[in-house]
Amino acid sequence: MATTEFTSRQSGSGRERWPCMGSHAINMSETERTLSVIGGVALAMFSLARMPKTSLVLLAGGAWAVYRGINGHCHVYEQLGIDHGE
Repeated sequence: MATTEFTSRQSGSGRERWPCMGSHAINMSETERTLSVIGGVALAMFSLARMPKTSLVLLAGGAWAVYRGINGHCHVYEQLGIDHGE
């Protein structure tokens, strides 16, 4: 089972905490992480409102976006050498 630890960052709006799961380095900005979680939840909810089998693809995409946002690590960014983490 993966352990969860919290990272703290100072921002203009105060102290924010994000869970960091796994051993991968954070390579996404706070804004990207927030938008990824919001978009993933919206996509998952949209897919649950529809019942055809194709909605399972949307649900999987939404779950992946939420995981990516919570984890803070994007494997595509890693492969492309992009690092927006602070």
